[in-house]
Amino acid sequence: MPEVLQRDRDPYSRLVGVSLCGIVLLAAALSGAAPVVVWLAVGLGGAVLLAALYAVIRPPVLALFVLGFIAISQHAGERIPIVDLAYAASFFVYLGYWFAKMAFTQRPIGRPELADVAVAAFFGCLVVGLVVSVVLGGETVLALKEASGVAFFFAYLPARLMDYRDNRSVKHLIAALTVVTFVLAVMNFREYVVGYFDSEFLWQIAVNRVTTNEHWFMMLGPGYLVLYAMGKERLIGYVGAALYTITALAVIIGQSRAVWVAFAIGTFIAWFLLGRSERRRAERLLAAVVSVALVILVVLYWELVKLVVVGLVYRFGTISGATQTDLSLINRFQEGASVLQAFLNSPLIGHGFGVEYAYYSLVYEVTHETSFVHNTVLAVAYHFGLFGLVVLAVIVSRIAQLSVRLARTRSSTMARAVGITVCCALAAELVSGLTEYSFGTSEKPFLIGILAGVVAGIARSDRSRRDA
Repeated sequence: MPEVLQRDRDPYSRLVGVSLCGIVLLAAALSGAAPVVVWLAVGLGGAVLLAALYAVIRPPVLALFVLGFIAISQHAGERIPIVDLAYAASFFVYLGYWFAKMAFTQRPIGRPELADVAVAAFFGCLVVGLVVSVVLGGETVLALKEASGVAFFFAYLPARLMDYRDNRSVKHLIAALTVVTFVLAVMNFREYVVGYFDSEFLWQIAVNRVTTNEHWFMMLGPGYLVLYAMGKERLIGYVGAALYTITALAVIIGQSRAVWVAFAIGTFIAWFLLGRSERRRAERLLAAVVSVALVILVVLYWELVKLVVVGLVYRFGTISGATQTDLSLINRFQEGASVLQAFLNSPLIGHGFGVEYAYYSLVYEVTHETSFVHNTVLAVAYHFGLFGLVVLAVIVSRIAQLSVRLARTRSSTMARAVGITVCCALAAELVSGLTEYSFGTSEKPFLIGILAGVVAGIARSDRSRRDA
């Protein structure tokens, strides 16, 4: 019997995964405008097809949740609360299953990695943060929203515990991430085009931007450059080249200067960690992307996009002087000073979730009360205190160390490509986290947790193979 059709070694996890993803499909179906019976049939049919596909291909359950992320990645005005709620509930039940399996079964999972211990401690910080929130009278809905965003980081656990004895699980996960990347990019391009043609004034065309899920593209984009440079098969090279181009364009239309800089740094790190021949391939792709884009703009669409180009050039030109001239960025320094003072008032355990602080907003010229912080370091310190900040620093430093180690390995091309990709993603997110909160929206912690878990899992698998 072909290996892919053999009995699964862990049927319970697959039953949980298929069932929960079926719940997401049903929730999406029932929230539609068409008759309930039609959508119910669509949802049930989708769940059956998903189960059949699952039985044959046997991807990790986590890959299904990656694909299902498309359902909650819609833009704010298009999102359906019941779908978000169903997905979050399903995902957290799935994480609970993993925690229960670790705690109450005799199944060996190997010696815990330092990152595993730190992630467990960070989970403790999340629980303490919820308790502190209740004690300090944090707003309940806001607190749960902020806590659920952080909780998506714990996708680390199923990613860490995947079977890394061969490359199949990693390939399935990469395929799922690639599908989601393509779909999200198409959604962003569609919104950008709609915004372009709906503009009534020239200034609206120049400032037209789509920022949704831009961190997803920022973190994974350099990885597709690595895929192109290291891919030995022509098809893989073409896929890597196309997706790097798509993610670069998706980052550009977001018009976020911090994300632009972070994406450029990630691309440079990818180029730096590649071998000499791989660098030449990467350079050819970068030159081709820029050349083709310029030719298309000049020959075919120059009159239509001239104002867009002007707006982008202006945005690029303001990067160097943003700290002196950009009122929004200067306002974040004002915000940061207030957060730092609030942190010093409760430095050990922080303020939990949903607890607001006040600062004078230079943008609105009023005293503004909020619990959101536009800086990851300050936000973690404010929510979790010094202990949480130290724990997160341990996680980041250990994953960075493991990623660099994999990036330098010569034993496995797949492991090396994953190591380089995670190095780029971590560096990019650390840079953008200076002006944004890395746990502010679900796609950031979700993707960071998956990438960190994959690196820790591969490193653990390699160590076990050497010790055997």
